[in-house]
Amino acid sequence: MEMDYSYGTEIRTHWSKVFDALLLKPPSWARPEVQAFSISNIQPMRGR
Repeated sequence: MEMDYSYGTEIRTHWSKVFDALLLKPPSWARPEVQAFSISNIQPMRGR
């Protein structure tokens, strides 16, 4: 999904922190396949 990088910098920063927290400590209620799916999709977007 394409994102408009000229909008919502503070929102992206907030959610990147949330995603980092989830990657460091996946929710205990998340099934392994859900955790793997999330990591595989979020990891490439980190650091942009």
